[in-house]
Amino acid sequence: MLSMIRGVGKGHHAYPRLGNKPSTHRLVRAHTNKPGATSMSWLWTFGNVPELDAAEVQKVSDQIAAMTPAQRADVKSPRIIDVRTELEYTGGHIAGAANASFLPPWSFGSRMQPLLAGLAPDTPLICICLSAHRSIGAVKWLKQQGYTNVTQLAKGMQDWRGRAPPQGK
Repeated sequence: MLSMIRGVGKGHHAYPRLGNKPSTHRLVRAHTNKPGATSMSWLWTFGNVPELDAAEVQKVSDQIAAMTPAQRADVKSPRIIDVRTELEYTGGHIAGAANASFLPPWSFGSRMQPLLAGLAPDTPLICICLSAHRSIGAVKWLKQQGYTNVTQLAKGMQDWRGRAPPQGK
């Protein structure tokens, strides 16, 4: 039985609950007709979003590494956004990736703002996480913000580690 709880942290956020135990890995907002309610359906971390395989992401990482600081700052230069936690990121990440944890998802936007400031809507954005679930939510959120060239690393860092060169630390 799925029920919703409210009132966690600042504001009111909904979490899925199964019986008496809250779900710790999937977040969803119930659709409601209540005035002022906001839909957070993009938080559901399942679904189909555009993907790049490890080899394609490696090419982008190499491209970023070859850029001058001025080229990297260009509003149309590609960005790799690692949406894992800071601890996961510092444990090893794709070279050239910036970190903006997807968790907790209701404050994800405030962590993304510095990375997105001034970017063109068609800037290539690649989201990555451990197993390609949090990055689905991030891709959906970015698309809702009007970004049109957004993808995720297929199968996440778990697959990357078995197929790509060593990660930066």
